[in-house]
Amino acid sequence: MPKKSLLSLTPQQQIKAIASVWGNENKLNIAKVIYKNSPASPIQIIDATGQISAAVSRTLREMLEVGVVEKADYKERNQVFYRLTELGKQVVTIGIE
Repeated sequence: MPKKSLLSLTPQQQIKAIASVWGNENKLNIAKVIYKNSPASPIQIIDATGQISAAVSRTLREMLEVGVVEKADYKERNQVFYRLTELGKQVVTIGIE
């Protein structure tokens, strides 16, 4: 997948990417956990956010579709880890850096 940045997107795509994270508290919390602990496993995300497994799985799937997270090449005990894409890092850090 080619690296994307906010500036490479159309204004509509920029709004969609930003709103996909900042418009949903669960996604924002998950994105912040991944940002601080990259790569992060679903179990780490569940522990840090207090969300249930099904909600974390669904949210990660949605974030994958938008392109703000990706599966990391790193695996441990058959567990998938996630990291923010360049786009995801830009979207998450809009309000925290």
